[in-house]
Amino acid sequence: MKNFCPQCGSEQGPFVKNFCVKCFTQARQLLELPPVVELPHCPHCNKVRFREKWVGQSEADLQAILVSKARVRELASPRFSVELSPQENGTTQALVTVRGKMDGAEVAVQRLTLIKPLSGTCDSCMKLSSYYHESIVQLRFPKDLENDEVHGYRSLVKAELDRMREEDPLSGLIDSFVVPKGLDFFIGSKHAGKKLSLLLARKTHGKITRSFKLMGVNKSGKEKKRYTFCVRVK
Repeated sequence: MKNFCPQCGSEQGPFVKNFCVKCFTQARQLLELPPVVELPHCPHCNKVRFREKWVGQSEADLQAILVSKARVRELASPRFSVELSPQENGTTQALVTVRGKMDGAEVAVQRLTLIKPLSGTCDSCMKLSSYYHESIVQLRFPKDLENDEVHGYRSLVKAELDRMREEDPLSGLIDSFVVPKGLDFFIGSKHAGKKLSLLLARKTHGKITRSFKLMGVNKSGKEKKRYTFCVRVK
């Protein structure tokens, strides 16, 4: 005697608990996912806030967020895949698919959700926008720089700091000044200032001297220092 689905009459297997896979998945809530996922979004660095942390908006990051929001029932060894479709209004439509086993049959369930950005500013960008800087990098030469040299060093510094921001969110260029026989760069992060001074010293064959200024204490009583890295070129 052939098996058939009591819901639709289909004799096409596989069957799960006597129903065809299509009818079974329609009748059961095997995958729960919010129809809208709202995430605070920082327009300055394009990161979103999730679980008290600001993370990137790479495809892998967004997939991980959606999978964490999903609730799977009854499926053994669930496997997820996510298709992202950015919309013109700034939202992102996501098709989430979960595959797993039930009664020996392979079952796949899909749900649509919408990732909606909410206005916000991450902690690092808020600090940078308020002129916060932990370090100053001074570049000094035997004579004043020509305009094209100033432009070249500023472009180099900005490019290097943009690259560093992937790992250090405070690695931003707050300001830069032309001074007699050199340039000053105000940097958000102390670590970025140190790395930048080492890079400039290598490129110019300069020598680095380091100093710091006490700026006060934080809430826990720890001293707050602003570091100055001077790269002097002979």
